[in-house]
Amino acid sequence: MRGAATYTMIAASILAMPAFAGMQTAVDLCLDTSLDIPARAEAFEAHGWMTENSVKSAESLFRDAVIISTVSATDQTSWPNAEKRAEALAVPFGKRLSARKVHVLRTDSSAIVLQRNGQGLQTCLYVGNEAGLSIIADVLDGSVLRTIGEVTRIRGDGPKSSISSHHISPEAAAEFAKPLNYTTAFSIVLDRQPGDLP
Repeated sequence: MRGAATYTMIAASILAMPAFAGMQTAVDLCLDTSLDIPARAEAFEAHGWMTENSVKSAESLFRDAVIISTVSATDQTSWPNAEKRAEALAVPFGKRLSARKVHVLRTDSSAIVLQRNGQGLQTCLYVGNEAGLSIIADVLDGSVLRTIGEVTRIRGDGPKSSISSHHISPEAAAEFAKPLNYTTAFSIVLDRQPGDLP
């Protein structure tokens, strides 16, 4: 595992990032059921998000999202396997970006992935560096934040949606062979809307 110097460097870079209402903006826009994916991407751009065209950069953020959302809270010895699995999944994701089957937008401290899942439903995948998941907890009325070790999770039904969100500590983010750029992720899947794929 990596040492205190690596953790200190990552924590400092996270704290130095400019303040930006990334997660709140992402939640608000992702839950707007009046938008299809192209219109949602335009709405993010109107809020200052920039379209990501780099496959490598997009693969890296997807890798982080997979690790944050699947890492075991109770078995740190499994983390290297989680990292390998995430890196393998990031390659086909990069191909989807190249084929323009996915929209990726980012700010200096967060990123959003807009696409449809296998059932044709609109999805948002967010990564950022928030201190916790209170924004998601406010949307998921009645759901409970659960923290085990370095990992906090919350999931449930949101407005016309299902939401799953995860957060790991900066200390945990520094422990991977390739330290994570992000510590927070959420996934929103919207219920079927008029005009969605059958």
